[in-house]
Parts: sequence; structure tokens; C-alpha cells
Amino acid sequence: MAKARHLIGERKETYSARNIHWDNFKGIPYFCGICNRKAYLMKKALFFALILCTLSAYAQKKEAKSAKENYNYWEVKIPMLNLIDPFSPNIQAGIEHRFDKHNSVLLTGGVSFDLDYGHNCCSNPNGVRVKADYIRYFMVRKKCSFFTGTELFYNGYNNNVKGTFWDSLITGTYTDYYKVHKVMYGLNLKIGFHCRFHKHLTFDFYTGLGLKHRTVTETDRDHPTDKMERAVDFSLWRASQRTGDNTTLSLPLNLTIGYIFR
Repeated sequence: MAKARHLIGERKETYSARNIHWDNFKGIPYFCGICNRKAYLMKKALFFALILCTLSAYAQKKEAKSAKENYNYWEVKIPMLNLIDPFSPNIQAGIEHRFDKHNSVLLTGGVSFDLDYGHNCCSNPNGVRVKADYIRYFMVRKKCSFFTGTELFYNGYNNNVKGTFWDSLITGTYTDYYKVHKVMYGLNLKIGFHCRFHKHLTFDFYTGLGLKHRTVTETDRDHPTDKMERAVDFSLWRASQRTGDNTTLSLPLNLTIGYIFR
């Protein structure tokens, strides 16, 4: 019995000595090095993940901002049909500011120029045209949309004209050279179609209905009371130069080509 206890005590003592022997701790620094390396790699991974998340959030924010600003731009527009206006040909250019998806304002100005359509009755025309539009877009798609507009306009026009008149004193006609001054202003309601062919190029077509007030006067007449001989010189252009002060219907119709600045 005593011998057994002695052996047990010796075994315990042996195990205790083995447990505290330095050779049993040789793997601890290696294990700690592995842990440190894993912690270092984990820190790096978290750092790069944080950078990726930041860049992704910035890109999404920039993309959202870019998408939001797609409808916030300036555009130059040139009405094309004014160049072939049979009554007072002119060239115009406008600048439109579209400040969101559905709303914009447009300011347009132009000048008249000398273009005789075979009348051989006028020279040196000059004048100005100014108009302001509020435009509301609807059924907006990526490339095309419809719009309505309210347009205020003013046209001032002067021209040197040749006309044939009946003489008030003798039976016969004579040719007179005089000046025509025409002022016209009014309001139009428009509806049209807007299409974008390219990132920067646009096309608009519109028509509408409105009212205009027209005042036409003549100066430098030899005999202001004499009447024009309509049978000889009458034409639509001549009718547009007839003196008077009246309010009539306005029928806007035009095609415009535009260029978007982003």
C-alpha cells in the first residue's frame, strides 16, 4: 500500500515537472505570432472594406446627383420657320433654362432682314422681335416628351414701301414711296412635341392659338388721303401692311433646333 502511494506521488511529481518544463511552451510564441498575423490581416481587410464602402456610397451619391441634374440645364434654340416668314422674315435665337423635370423658361429675340419674295415693293426692313415663354413638360420620357406653353410676344417692324395709289384730284394712278410702321403684341397658348436625338441636340415642333393686337401706320405719304389701287398691287403681304388698329387671332407655328449645354 505504501509502495503504491509512493508510485502515485512520484507520477504526480513527474507530471508536474513535465507541465512546467520550458519545452512545453515552445509553441506559444508561434501560436501568438499566428494570432497577431491574423489580426493584422483582419485589420487590413476591414480597412479596404471601409474604403470600398465609402467609394461605393460616393459613386451612388454622384450617380443620383447626376440623374437629378439631367433636367437642370441651359439650351440654345433657333426657330427655323421664321426664316421663311412671308410677311416679315427674321432670324431669332432663344435661351431656355430647364430647372427641373417639368418646368422651364425661354427667352427669345430676333431681328428682321431684307428678303423680297418677288413683291419688288419694299426695301430696308428693320425691326425687333422679343418673346418670353413658360413651358410645362408632361409625359416625359428619356428621349421625347410633350409640352404646353404660355407665350408673351412683341414685334416691332419698319419698312420702306412702294405703292400705287388713285390720285384724289385727277383720274389716274401714281407711284408713291413711303414708310410702314407696324407694332404687334399678344399672348399665345401652345402645345408641342419635344425630342432629343443626341445628348446635346433637340428638336421641337409646336402650334397653338392666341390673340394679338396690331397697329400699322404710314408716314411720308405724298397724299395721305389717297387710297391704294388694290387691283394692281394686292397681295397677302400687302394686306399685312394695311393701316389699322385692331385685335385678331394669332396662330403660332414653328420648328426649332436646339443644343443643350451641360
